[in-house]
Amino acid sequence: MVLEGILSFIFQGDDVTIGSFFKGTITLGGVILSVERLMVVILCGLILLLLYWWIRKTKQGIAIRALAENPRVASLQGVNIRLVRFLVMGIASCLAAFAGAVITPLFYINPYMGGSIVFKALLIVAVGGMGSIEGSILAGLLIGFMESVGITYLGPIAEVTSFLMVIIIFLFRPKGLMGVEYEFH
Repeated sequence: MVLEGILSFIFQGDDVTIGSFFKGTITLGGVILSVERLMVVILCGLILLLLYWWIRKTKQGIAIRALAENPRVASLQGVNIRLVRFLVMGIASCLAAFAGAVITPLFYINPYMGGSIVFKALLIVAVGGMGSIEGSILAGLLIGFMESVGITYLGPIAEVTSFLMVIIIFLFRPKGLMGVEYEFH
């Protein structure tokens, strides 16, 4: 909120657009796709796969998962908790910067644009299930699909379909789609 205030003071809250490196459209099976949006999907998919592989297969990824599961046991196994937390914050910051750089050509930029994106990200993590990467991927795809279908057939009321889906999921699966049972330490 402080950054939003500073940026709105500097830029007077004006909307700004940024040009894209990828221009044009592609037709696949009768569907017209923007090259720009297609590249966003491809780049983000590659980063997602790379991150998923890294968390599952490397020593640092195993340390991150161990720390998330039980910090006390992870420290007893020799995991440097401070270093791993610093590493996670660094990776999260880099991913946020990458995501911001990739999606800015798709939207008007203003000091207040991040709120709705962060809200949607939190919603996706909650629906997917806290602690489940696979659940977050599934929830993101489901919510994106519901919004796309909703915008196509319902117009501006489309976000209601996403929230109805979220309510239904939480009624039947309170921990989310693939929620993991955690003990609080």
